[in-house]
Amino acid sequence: MDDLNTLPNPSVPDPPDWAALPGEPPKIPFVIAWPDRVFALVFYGLGYFYLRYGFLDANRWLGGLFTLAYAAAIGCYFFLKHVKPAKFSWFWLAALLSLGLSFALFRNESLLGFDILVLHGLALYWPICAAGTALRGGTSSLLPFDFVNSALVLPFGNFSAQVRCLFGGWNRKQTEGVGKRILTALLGVVILFVLLALVIPQLYLADAAFARALSSLADILGAIQFEPDVLLILALPVGAYLFGLAYGCANQRHTGHIRPAGLAEAGQDARLIPNAALYIALGGICAVYVLFIAVQFWDLFSAFAGRLSGTERYSEFAREGFFELCRVAAINGFVLLGANLLAKKGRADSRALRLLNAVLAALTLLILASAARKMLLYIQVYGLTAKRVLTMAFMAMLAVLFGGITVWQKRDFNLIRLAVGFAAALFCLLALCNLDGLIAAYNAAHGF
Repeated sequence: MDDLNTLPNPSVPDPPDWAALPGEPPKIPFVIAWPDRVFALVFYGLGYFYLRYGFLDANRWLGGLFTLAYAAAIGCYFFLKHVKPAKFSWFWLAALLSLGLSFALFRNESLLGFDILVLHGLALYWPICAAGTALRGGTSSLLPFDFVNSALVLPFGNFSAQVRCLFGGWNRKQTEGVGKRILTALLGVVILFVLLALVIPQLYLADAAFARALSSLADILGAIQFEPDVLLILALPVGAYLFGLAYGCANQRHTGHIRPAGLAEAGQDARLIPNAALYIALGGICAVYVLFIAVQFWDLFSAFAGRLSGTERYSEFAREGFFELCRVAAINGFVLLGANLLAKKGRADSRALRLLNAVLAALTLLILASAARKMLLYIQVYGLTAKRVLTMAFMAMLAVLFGGITVWQKRDFNLIRLAVGFAAALFCLLALCNLDGLIAAYNAAHGF
């Protein structure tokens, strides 16, 4: 939504340069350098770590440790592959690490599991930003397609990269030196460990004497634990998925299947609705909202004066119509998106469309302000809960989006980067501020 009228804009260069050209993208040859071999093994270890320890409810700090290890592995791999991170990618790295840190510090049950979901999204999105393989070279209106690339196309398109890097042909130069011999030995140890993990449990069950011998050895050493062989096996596809993403970003392999030029052509084909029809529709919606606000003015905005209207119960006043107003605000966002994508004449060429965009966005901001004030009154009387905090955060994100839409009609800027960046920063702030503790402290201080 950084410019819905030219979505996507073929005039903006896309890394790599061939991504915006017509026809099929060139085939990138599969190359194996020594960093690929080393980190293919590292990502197998990360896959095992993720399955075994990553997000245990009892030890959430391990999830933070995995996040740090994952970011370090990606960063080191890109450095050795001479990939210079894009400047804007540092913001997403900071968001990823801060959310991982929140796992180590707090339980954050008030986030209702959204922190895990957002953390996974950041872990997938940051590498393509750092490698410059995002479709428009940064966070843009093509963000959903960037996620398709990072979650599906790159990992599965390079899914065999890990095995090929580990077991592909070695030439004489690659095997020279102590480092290469150590790497070969480590590879042999890993293979041996996998085989032992598969065989020893079966021998343990097959022979009682052997089982007693292993038990005695475990008692002597005091810390030996035989991990379930299923995790060692499952770590292979998980590691292959993670390494496929990193390898594809670093080597620009399978990054051209979704191309801005093709999306631009599809976007132009989708402009089917005459502008006059959209003017009537948007103008009618704006008129209905103006009438609604005029009729319900006192009920909507009496909350700003701290007074109730139509009821003596704060709970009834705050809840009545609140969620409907929030849904209306969300629907208006999709209405604006659809109108600007489908209009035959884009925003840049239509002053009337810009005006209607601004009016609808401003009216939505008024509705959001009323809904937010109602919720604040409700919180003042009945205290904080996780859902109330998340609701207020969601309304803040909508407010930034619609405020940006209003300004965007007069001045072009990357609206999506602003909205998504604000949402990520706000969520990370909620995760890092110990939301559970803040809710408990607020309620205790106000006698709830």
